[in-house]
Amino acid sequence: MGEALSQLAFGKSCHQPASFSHRSLAHSVENRSLRFIKKVLVKPIFPCFGVMELTILTEGDDDMLTKYSPKNREQLEMITLDQLVLENHLIRKVEAAIDFSFIYSMVEDAYSHERGRPSIDPVVLIKMTFIQYMFGIRSMHKTIEEIETNLAYRWFLGFCFHDKVPHFSTFGKNYERRFKGTDLFEQIFFQILKQAADKKILSPEHIFIDSTHVKASDNKQT
Repeated sequence: MGEALSQLAFGKSCHQPASFSHRSLAHSVENRSLRFIKKVLVKPIFPCFGVMELTILTEGDDDMLTKYSPKNREQLEMITLDQLVLENHLIRKVEAAIDFSFIYSMVEDAYSHERGRPSIDPVVLIKMTFIQYMFGIRSMHKTIEEIETNLAYRWFLGFCFHDKVPHFSTFGKNYERRFKGTDLFEQIFFQILKQAADKKILSPEHIFIDSTHVKASDNKQT
């Protein structure tokens, strides 16, 4: 049986990438003869730093059979969150069509400027409800769970990979303390509808839904 051996090579920069000599190849296969080397694969890891991964396949390697490798889970990648969100994703279309920045001026009086802890971004709170209703998620608790792992939702909220997602109770507490008894939600909803209508992405069609009242299966002990 043959074997596949890998090593990393480091170049000085993207203009002077890593290179491999016959001597280094021979060393990589533990001084075996070069005539047993069947194929050399060079994979860029960090191209701009000249870092490459060299994989040497010796005779006998079954290189046509792809095998699962759990080490890929821990592979370090240089990638942005934006690259992982599909170009035609609905969340991108909403972000391009609606300017949510108007929310700050509308809710400014509901926040203290002198005391208290830094608040959750009010735009994030509104966008969280957008995610819940656009994608038919049954509760805010479940919505938070989805945001934890869905990269498109994180992108929409302006979170990076490691930003902590607010607790599901945060939305309810903010509603009780800041918005209950006001028409702020209605004003925000109206402004969003107006933007959608101005950009001609609002459909005037009516949708009728037949429904049945079903008691929730909440735990009444909590």
